[in-house]
Amino acid sequence: MKALIHAGGKMQLIASPKLSDEDVEAIIKGLKQREEIIAEVTKKELEQEFSEVVKDRLACLAWLLSQQLLDIKLAIPKNIRHRGIYHEKLGIFEDTRGNIIAFTGSANESATALINNFECIDVFCSWQTAIKDRTLRKADNFNKLWDNQTNNLDVIELPEAAKKSLLQLCPNEKPELELNFVSQSNFKSKSVSENRDRGYQIETQAKNRWQHQIEAKNAFLKYRCGILEMATGTGKTHTAISILQHLVNVREINTIIITTTGTDLLNQWVEQLYTVASNLNPQFRVLRHYDKFYEKDEYELESENSILVISSKSLRNVLRTLTYSTRKNLLVIYDEVHGFGSPQMIEDLTGLSDGIGYRLGLSATPEREYDSEGTEFIEEHIGSVIYQFGIEEAIRRGILCELDYYPIEYEPSDEDKGKIQSLYRSQSAKKRAGNPMSKKDFWTALARVHKVSIAKLPYFEQFIVNNLEILKQCIIFVEERQYGDQVIDIIHKHIHNFHTYYAEDNQQNLIDFADGKISCLVTCHKISQGIDIQSLRSVILFSSSKAKLETIQRIGRCLRKDRKNPNKKAIIVDLVRNQDENKTELNSDQLRKEWLTDLLKIRCEII
Repeated sequence: MKALIHAGGKMQLIASPKLSDEDVEAIIKGLKQREEIIAEVTKKELEQEFSEVVKDRLACLAWLLSQQLLDIKLAIPKNIRHRGIYHEKLGIFEDTRGNIIAFTGSANESATALINNFECIDVFCSWQTAIKDRTLRKADNFNKLWDNQTNNLDVIELPEAAKKSLLQLCPNEKPELELNFVSQSNFKSKSVSENRDRGYQIETQAKNRWQHQIEAKNAFLKYRCGILEMATGTGKTHTAISILQHLVNVREINTIIITTTGTDLLNQWVEQLYTVASNLNPQFRVLRHYDKFYEKDEYELESENSILVISSKSLRNVLRTLTYSTRKNLLVIYDEVHGFGSPQMIEDLTGLSDGIGYRLGLSATPEREYDSEGTEFIEEHIGSVIYQFGIEEAIRRGILCELDYYPIEYEPSDEDKGKIQSLYRSQSAKKRAGNPMSKKDFWTALARVHKVSIAKLPYFEQFIVNNLEILKQCIIFVEERQYGDQVIDIIHKHIHNFHTYYAEDNQQNLIDFADGKISCLVTCHKISQGIDIQSLRSVILFSSSKAKLETIQRIGRCLRKDRKNPNKKAIIVDLVRNQDENKTELNSDQLRKEWLTDLLKIRCEII
């Protein structure tokens, strides 16, 4: 039970009231309503004198009930004359990925039963092909029972009077459930109250780290269409897979499309889906349409029980061919959903989401800053944000790493200032000529001057000389390859185990970096989003957009926890332009510095 609570799980319990011969006669003769007698009997059961051990157990049930983690129903035979009771021994466990364990049979909780007796319990699991169907039948039988759809039984809610009696046993303080197992010898040597403190309590700080995934899943199942805004590394993909497994299991969908940008990210999806698809009931096949794979025609011919992983630029061609019946039973997952608000995507996808049963968007940063048209299109075509879980909360829960932040401030060079003055003169000249620059074009050109400023390079070199360890398992983000070459000239003086990863570079460079064969990678935008490299320790930002989107995506790469290095602390190095003394409003670099400095102060609150 403790592990279930920690995982954010809930329990559904079906029990049978114990009716005496007098109770049954009273019901048969119509002296009292059946529900009235059942309420009295159950209330009486809960208000008798119990031993301390039983009281402790009932107190735990009462607390679970009070926290809405437990729901109790009662099963009563429809033909009450036979004096029978609902005596089935059946249990179902289901995790957020849709895996199911079912068991039948039980042993009494006594030393004799657990140690001396010869007992038999049958256990089934959904991931073993030979017994998968049987497992799912067990789960289906329980669901029908819970929904009062089982022949010869009536399943009713726990009477309110009985619920109140049980809640009276609820402890005044929240049980602090401890996940450490207590040995049998400890129980023998300690008092009941001490055992209760150890066996039923954990420290208050040990709240459930991953509850947000269940909350996100439930939010989507409620709305059917919408965006999960979850920080990088907090399980967006895992949550999406859990959603698709659930929808397949309950026969809400029979076909799935997953779409995003970038071969690396698409490959990552396919890798995870192969195992998932083979364990679905019925089994699904995984088709690919991106890079060197061309399988969309096969999907169009037979979309049922198929998952198509497709690049966003090819999505339009598939959506246009889908029939109404296919759309109705379709789940589309838009990963890195902010990319679907670009002008090209708007042109390609307008009107093509009509009739799609489920539309799920995933992103750490779904809103397109300074692009209201793109954001509005995403909301109309896919849905609005229905759940949020940010970097700050993820660090507090210990899901993401704490970080160290090193802002390196620099003064723009005379060459930079000359380029900026020239840009303002060009803006004025075009305005006079009747061909004014758009605000977007002007600010893009202005930002580029700062992004490729060579004034940053000597400040960076001075910092690196004293902090060479930062270049281990490090990604350096630059604006363009030409600027990256100048950065390489600096790092080459100090280390030799580095490489570039630009659009034209071999993907093997990224694989080698993830495997630890390359220590430092210099790149532009290619691995800003989606890619999971847990060993990445530090990120250096020579270039970052005014919008938070890009910064969040980039620092999110190194905030991920590393199983091989549980004490990992992320390092962010940021080249920051000095604040102009003549301006009161902070420039974009200073605003980023302010935000990252606040992030630096956040500490994990869970031991």
